[in-house]
Amino acid sequence: MKKFMGLLIALSIVFSNGVFAFGANFSYTCPLSLEYGWIENLGNGYFLAEGKRDGISKSSSSTRPVYIIDSSGEVVKEYEGEYSIDALSNGNLIIGKNENGKHLEGVITPLGDEVIPMAYNDIIGYSEGFYGVEEKLGQGNYIYYFVDENGKRISDKNYEEIKLFSEGLAAVKTGGKWGYIDTKGKMVITPKFFNVENFCEGIAAVSTDRLIETYIDKSGNSLRTPEEILLSSFYNGQAFMYDRNSKTLYVIDKDMNILKEKYFEEIPYYREYSDDKFMGVFKTETIVDIESEDEYEDHKHVIKFYGSDGEEIDYSLYERAVNYSEGLSAVPDEDYNVGYVDANGNEVVPFIFLGGEEVKDGYAVVEDENYYGIIKINGNFKEETVSTGGNLYMENMLKNIIDVLLNK
Repeated sequence: MKKFMGLLIALSIVFSNGVFAFGANFSYTCPLSLEYGWIENLGNGYFLAEGKRDGISKSSSSTRPVYIIDSSGEVVKEYEGEYSIDALSNGNLIIGKNENGKHLEGVITPLGDEVIPMAYNDIIGYSEGFYGVEEKLGQGNYIYYFVDENGKRISDKNYEEIKLFSEGLAAVKTGGKWGYIDTKGKMVITPKFFNVENFCEGIAAVSTDRLIETYIDKSGNSLRTPEEILLSSFYNGQAFMYDRNSKTLYVIDKDMNILKEKYFEEIPYYREYSDDKFMGVFKTETIVDIESEDEYEDHKHVIKFYGSDGEEIDYSLYERAVNYSEGLSAVPDEDYNVGYVDANGNEVVPFIFLGGEEVKDGYAVVEDENYYGIIKINGNFKEETVSTGGNLYMENMLKNIIDVLLNK
């Protein structure tokens, strides 16, 4: 009887509040405070932070102080005045400075050691051991190329545009067309495309003109050439295609077999996915006319998300997918309080924050009413596929409650 009453109480808590925690799996290493205007996790226990002066948050412009801090919030390095600092995906920093009317950028470690000298107009980014750089030759004249982690060019070829490396290949534009090079700078897929995406799971979406798109493999072989179809990247062996003529969304596998199809009453004009990590979510956005007294508010944008099974999902599942890192996602509950859940939606860190960033090396930056802090998340959480086909959060929460109450 006691177990039954306990189960009823637990269920009432879940349905009334939407969350229930069996203990906090985290600890503060840098308490929430107004000491910093914002904090960004660089990885390896280092963070980029903007200072506050007189209790007022300053913008991250080159005239404001930016600090490198450790997980406890202690300042390791300070950059004041003329320097601009931005984070890279490998934990290093882009450092920029204006000199004699010219902006120059380079790369440093969080401790300030030089990785690449400040000799470039722009450090585009870092991926798979290589930095994409932009060099200004003259007024309105720019070239692009790649350098390795020692600052050495991988080839003497210059390009009109570049995308960062993905799965050992990088998209480059030359002669007005896109192709792909390998890590030695060798052109392995001839430039002949109007537009391209990065390779993901061995396949890339490319377009031969503005309306016709196709998939190619790493040898440049076309896998499918439908007309007027939008193509997404692959994630866990699946991808989305959208046929604008039939108004149909298709979920396909790598053999181009159709696994699911969904008809749209209205044609979505917008499709979004990430260049570096597609999370199995298809986004559509349509314009709907509305009546309003404000002449400038004659329409609204309706955004919908579709999961890996082709069915519509709610926004929280989309956020859980795109914010997934080290087995956890920062997501809001129905009251917009943020916590951390695992791949199946099970609560790990309670929903007690107003904001939370992705987990890096076990640390996460959290926010509450402009107070920023750092938490350490305890335990190892296995990286698993994030499900976007149904709302598993409540199902798993109920299962966990029942298991605990029944001493399973």
